Amino acid sequence: MKQIRLILQECKTEDWLSYLQSNRPGGSICDVVIDFNHMDFIVPFQIVSLACLIEEYYLFDGKVSFADCSNKKVCSYLDQIGLFDYWPTQDKEYPPDGKETTFGLWKVSSNMISSYTAKYDEFFERNFFNDLDTAPFSTCLSEAFNNIFDHSNSKVSGYTLSQYYPQKRKINISVCDFGMGISKAVQSIHPCDDGPAIEKAVELGFTTGSPRNRGFGLDNLLNIAKVTGGHLSIYSNSGAFFEGQNEPRKTFSGRKTFSGTLVAIELDTTKLDPMDIDNSKEKWYN
Repeated sequence: MKQIRLILQECKTEDWLSYLQSNRPGGSICDVVIDFNHMDFIVPFQIVSLACLIEEYYLFDGKVSFADCSNKKVCSYLDQIGLFDYWPTQDKEYPPDGKETTFGLWKVSSNMISSYTAKYDEFFERNFFNDLDTAPFSTCLSEAFNNIFDHSNSKVSGYTLSQYYPQKRKINISVCDFGMGISKAVQSIHPCDDGPAIEKAVELGFTTGSPRNRGFGLDNLLNIAKVTGGHLSIYSNSGAFFEGQNEPRKTFSGRKTFSGTLVAIELDTTKLDPMDIDNSKEKWYN
C-alpha cells in the first residue's frame, strides 16, 4: 500500500488548501502520516480543511496516523480541540464541549445544528460574554452550515471549529467542506469565473434554489461580519472573496485550485450588542 507523509507548514491560506488538494486520495488507497513538526501555530481554517482530508482518506479505506510531535504546544491544542479523537470511528454526531477559549472540532450534522448552536452560544456567553448578545455567532454558523447541505453534494462531511483570542478580543469561525463548491453551484445558473461566482453568491436575494437560505444566507453572513467589525473570506475552487468593515471587497479567479468551499469569519467581540436583560433571564433561568 502506498504511503504518503503530509509535512504541514505555516503558509498562506491558498497555499495550504492547494497542498491539501494535491494530496487528496483520488480513488487510490494510501497510508497517510500527518506531520505537524514544522508548525509553531495552527489556526481554525487549517484544522477544518485537514479534517475533511482525513475523513476522505478513511472513506477510501486509507489509514491515517500522526507523527510524534516535538511541538508540545501544538499537539496539546490539537488534542484539546478533539482532532485525534474523531477517527477511525467517525461517530461523534453530538456537539463538542467548549474548552478554555475554543469550541472544538465538529463534524457537521444536519440533525444537530440547532443543538450545536445553542450549546455554542451558552459556552461563549457564560465564559466570556455574559452581558453581550452572541446571536451573531450562531447565525454565522447556521448560514455556513446551510451552505454545506444546500450546495456541497459531498460524501465528505463538513467540519467547523471556533477559536476566541482574548487578547485581540476576536473570534475566528471556520467551516469547510469538500463538495462541488459554492462557485460551481452558482455557475449552474449564472455562468462566470469562480471569483465573480462567489461574489454573486453573497448578493442579497440571489439563490440557486436553496431550500434553506432563500437568498439570505451568505449575504447575511457578510453583513454580520461587517457590522461586528470583522471580515469574511470564502475560498471555492479557483476563486476567492474577501470583504470586511474596513476592507474593500476583493475577488479573484484563477488562483490555486481547491475543490470545495472554505468559509472563514472573523468577528470583533468589542462590537457585540448588550444582551437584553429580560431575554437573558428567560434564557438561563426558565
